[in-house]
Amino acid sequence: MSALDFKKIVAIVSLADSLDYQQAAAAAGMTVDELTGAVSDLEEELALSLIDERAGGVQLTAAAKTLLPQLKRVNDDWQALQEAASTYRQQEEQQAIKVAVLPAYTNCESVSIVDSLGDKQKYTISEENDPYQTLFAGEDDIAFVRCDNDNVDERVDLLPVGTDKLVAYIPARNPLSQNEELALPDLQAEKFLTLNHQSPLASFIQEVCEDAGLYIYSVFEGERAKTLVNMVALGMGVTILPEKSIGDDYDHAKVVKVALKPEVTFQLAFARVKGANRTPAQEDFWQGLKGVVQN
Repeated sequence: MSALDFKKIVAIVSLADSLDYQQAAAAAGMTVDELTGAVSDLEEELALSLIDERAGGVQLTAAAKTLLPQLKRVNDDWQALQEAASTYRQQEEQQAIKVAVLPAYTNCESVSIVDSLGDKQKYTISEENDPYQTLFAGEDDIAFVRCDNDNVDERVDLLPVGTDKLVAYIPARNPLSQNEELALPDLQAEKFLTLNHQSPLASFIQEVCEDAGLYIYSVFEGERAKTLVNMVALGMGVTILPEKSIGDDYDHAKVVKVALKPEVTFQLAFARVKGANRTPAQEDFWQGLKGVVQN
């Protein structure tokens, strides 16, 4: 029996319980029109009249009263099946490996590596502004993180998967876009489009700039790197972002990516908390990641 057929039975059982279309529709999670249509379809399918409205109210026909015990059993079985399926999905979700990734890094190595394990183990991916935070809070099992090469967090095991670097995105009509590379102080007179100042990446970029003598004048703060580059295309300012957070997904006719000198690079890696209690599935997932990365 299809889901639509069960919907018909839910409709008639709900209507039989209340003998009121409004109440029955609310109980069945339908509109009144959907409920009346479902009952009418069931009558046609059974070739029987189930509802008698000739007396001015909703009454069950003799056929409906005869079939009602069986219809209720089917309805109860359907509700029990739905509850069992819901419970199973919740358990499956709870058992799934939880992987946090940096925003805009879905086009990076992280997703393809994790996807390669998808046939073997269940997992979920969520974007987090600060994957370290959710990792240490126990909300995620594994995090895809950006690592400061000079200040590695000793609390985590790291599985390096590559490097990234900061680059400047500049409107094509800005004279600075003609340069193959720029020192950060060269951008001092520019209006900046920046990530929300509360994000770890924004703090990292600001610290890098200030260390180089560039004090950013931000005219806009956004949540996503792609939004900032789109605004660069409109000539609204410049932005500094990790190169892989954008990839080639920008308007090359209106935006120019310019390298910075000296290069500001950092490591990209999967991380997990050292010494944490783990299920066999969590350990297998980590070993699976390691096998993919090392091969």
